[in-house]
Amino acid sequence: MTHPSSRPVPSRGHTQGGATHAPRVLIVEGGLQLNVTQLLRDVAHIRIEVAADLYTALALAASNIAIDPVRAVFVHPHAEGFDLAAVPAAFRRINPSIDTVLIADRANAEAVSTALECGFEAILLPPHDSARVSEVLAAVGLVQRTPAHAQTPHAEGQRLVELAIEHAREQARDRDDMASLGLGEAATHTLSMKGEPLLPNRSAPARTPPREVAKEQAPAAAAAEVPRALGDVDLVRAIRQGDDVVSRAIAIIRQHTGTEDVRFAAPSREGPVLNVRGVRVGDERNHFGELLSSTLSEAALTGWASWMHEWLLLESEYAELDRLAFTDELTGAGNRRAFERIGVAELEAARAERRQISLVAFDIDDFKVYNDRFGHDAGDAVLRETVEVVRACIRRGDHIFRIGGDEFVVLFCDPSGPRAGGAQSPESVEAVFARFQTAVGEMRLPQIGASGPGTISVSAGLATYPWDGSDLKALVHYADQLAMQSKRGGKNALTLGPNSGAPPIADL
Repeated sequence: MTHPSSRPVPSRGHTQGGATHAPRVLIVEGGLQLNVTQLLRDVAHIRIEVAADLYTALALAASNIAIDPVRAVFVHPHAEGFDLAAVPAAFRRINPSIDTVLIADRANAEAVSTALECGFEAILLPPHDSARVSEVLAAVGLVQRTPAHAQTPHAEGQRLVELAIEHAREQARDRDDMASLGLGEAATHTLSMKGEPLLPNRSAPARTPPREVAKEQAPAAAAAEVPRALGDVDLVRAIRQGDDVVSRAIAIIRQHTGTEDVRFAAPSREGPVLNVRGVRVGDERNHFGELLSSTLSEAALTGWASWMHEWLLLESEYAELDRLAFTDELTGAGNRRAFERIGVAELEAARAERRQISLVAFDIDDFKVYNDRFGHDAGDAVLRETVEVVRACIRRGDHIFRIGGDEFVVLFCDPSGPRAGGAQSPESVEAVFARFQTAVGEMRLPQIGASGPGTISVSAGLATYPWDGSDLKALVHYADQLAMQSKRGGKNALTLGPNSGAPPIADL
């Protein structure tokens, strides 16, 4: 089953230097253990790359386009970020010759009828076997079509009808199961709503089969009746994870004393609370607050306040060690360890929220001159002031890291994403960086004075996820290469990659 298109039909292989290489094919299975990957290997001489999600697949498709382009992408609707209309458009935006193939099964039968209208080139219908895989590969030009691959429009339509009938029967069985549980007509209607059981929202939990609901919920309800006793392990976990240690400590005190009137008050200039006994939580150097109760004796409250003080002191010391471990001591910017931790977290968030992230790598032009002519104190001042200027220019949610001597990375994350229709668009990375370049050029440092080498400038390169790389290492490498182009081009410049103007993922 193919979609009429004026796009060029891909050849079986890619030729380079007289040698023919097997074509690249991406598989996005959505975490399912499908047999499609093995079937493709058995049926055709192709190179298969499996992507964990659509955003990784987009990055793979954008790599090595000129020399070794991706020829086809097989996508299952369970893939993270799947959108029936957006997927073909996203890959076509990267490379117009990429064919997209929908991996269909009974759970997404109704989507099959509109997949071709949305831009998919072919559909792999169930059952997934060698014959059907061969049909699809022939349809997208990756293998030669043989008489065995030929299928009349009537046969294709008949298979779609059979698939729809199978899906209808499954829904009927679901309705019978719901009725047997006494869940009523409203719940039954929910199961048959168009689209919900076919293309589930990946942010929602998978629907539990009706017959298993009662079995799973009964033990959970029984466990909820007996609250678990809290202890030191919970406090240690709260400290390590950055959770609310005070609330956890108060819960433990209430559990041990059997009274609910124990509470904690932060330090205040106001006088003591009337009719409530309070004991200081702290020592001569640290004052965390007051432990209050109207029922506990002063001796008991004092003992618990001392216990709580030790835990809050441990939390404070742990937070300071954590800050030192992830902060560049000279400039106050995040260090390489912080870059790797925050960068991975931001990429995961961007993948889940379907938004792009830009990364700028830059260094200070002729930085060695400042150290050699004016001493290391002057060089340190240049580094510190540069970081302060960056902080003044970037947006809320963006991050600055020092990853080497005079080498810096800025993550432009814009967590708010694209604005609503009619609202002001987010400020572009290019505009933010242009403002930073101007501010750096206007810096005047007393350690350098009027005899300095002139205006301070930086050379930078910009890479964007997922278009220019699927992980931090790839993005930094690409941005570094672009920064080198800025150096070779005369310095004091920001070089953009070819995908810098790509639209936000959410708009695809």
